[in-house]
Amino acid sequence: MHAVLKTSSGKIRRAAVRDAYLDGRLGAPARAAWLQILRLQLASLGGRLQALPGVLYAGWAWLGFALLAPLAALCILVLPTIGQRWACAHRLARLYRWFCACPLRVEGLDRLPPGNCVLVANHASYCDGLVLAAALPRPVRFVAKAEFRSNRILRPLFERMGALFVERFDARQGLEDAQALGAHAGEGLPMLFFAEGTFGAREGLQAFRLGAFQVAARHSLPIVPVALAGTRAVLRDRSWWPQRGALALTVCAPVEPRGDDWHDLLALRDAVRARILAHCGEHDALRG
Repeated sequence: MHAVLKTSSGKIRRAAVRDAYLDGRLGAPARAAWLQILRLQLASLGGRLQALPGVLYAGWAWLGFALLAPLAALCILVLPTIGQRWACAHRLARLYRWFCACPLRVEGLDRLPPGNCVLVANHASYCDGLVLAAALPRPVRFVAKAEFRSNRILRPLFERMGALFVERFDARQGLEDAQALGAHAGEGLPMLFFAEGTFGAREGLQAFRLGAFQVAARHSLPIVPVALAGTRAVLRDRSWWPQRGALALTVCAPVEPRGDDWHDLLALRDAVRARILAHCGEHDALRG
């Protein structure tokens, strides 16, 4: 039985029968099904062992987050001033970076103006906020997407940290939100914008929205470009498997607004974007 090898349609496989006869395999009993299954499992074991370190690292990273996040939330909700809350978040973010063994290189902190300013950063990952908290020594007000307003867990934490909410997809509401941000421009805390508005899994610096540049130009505030590098590789969009990687944050020289008309805003945006592009470690997505 099974001595004559055939195709699925019943035709004799003459060449295969000849080779089996010459090799002495013609008529040999077939391997038991369980042996074939075992052989396949052993063959795939190598690939699974290669993935094991990544799985263990992701579990370690989430363990650290589970330990430190409740402590950070408690400090934010209990401490009376935003300076104290930021100092606590700053130290815990640095501790978490050490826990995850991700080296962080920070350059240019001396370029931060002593007075009020607007910070503009690129956006590549959910861990961008953690890197900013670990690197920046003084409080900033994050300008966050309006969807966080409906999150009953995150909203009070964001509000206690001075976050401001803007609409991303409704152009008219987004313009009104940008104008409302001007009321906070003179409060002494720098506002930090993720000028791309969102991020995805694909690499590349996306187009910048104009909200941050409108606020800076109308209130004569310098814009400080902040370039984040390495965060996308550590935690990509739609992935919950963090990976170990090197991180970097570069504070670039401030850019002063020259006016608030349309051409001035575009020139200001392009100058800031060019400085971030030079340090973020990614290509220009607008050029393909």
